[in-house]
Amino acid sequence: MIVNYFQNKSTNNLLVFRLLSAMYFYSKEYNMKKIEAIVRASRFDQVKEALSKKDINFFTFYEVKGYGHQKGKNLSYRGAIYDVGYIARFKLEILVSENFLKTAINAITESAKTGEKGDGLIIVTSVDEVYNIRTGLTNGQAINN
Repeated sequence: MIVNYFQNKSTNNLLVFRLLSAMYFYSKEYNMKKIEAIVRASRFDQVKEALSKKDINFFTFYEVKGYGHQKGKNLSYRGAIYDVGYIARFKLEILVSENFLKTAINAITESAKTGEKGDGLIIVTSVDEVYNIRTGLTNGQAINN
């Protein structure tokens, strides 16, 4: 219906419509997402291998501590208090194009899941722009090259 409207109008309007369509297509293609996954330390190697099999080889990770539903426990030994209720975790940060998003999420969930409380979380946020410092490439090209 919109195409018919523009075809009935001047050639300039049709060019504007095609330009807007192309901009929409390319913005969807390079829509970037940031995945933050918090997983058990005991499952980190399996997650890393699962991502590698899906050709997602670039991510940043941190060793973190925390607790959720299981709550933290403190023990006192010779006057010092030790936190023993924390489960060792790794936090992964992964930048992907939107077309890799479901693949990455599936790889993480399948490899990190134990079925017990404390398996972790996956948080997905939108990223406006990404720049590669060395090459100057942006967005999807910045992380895929």
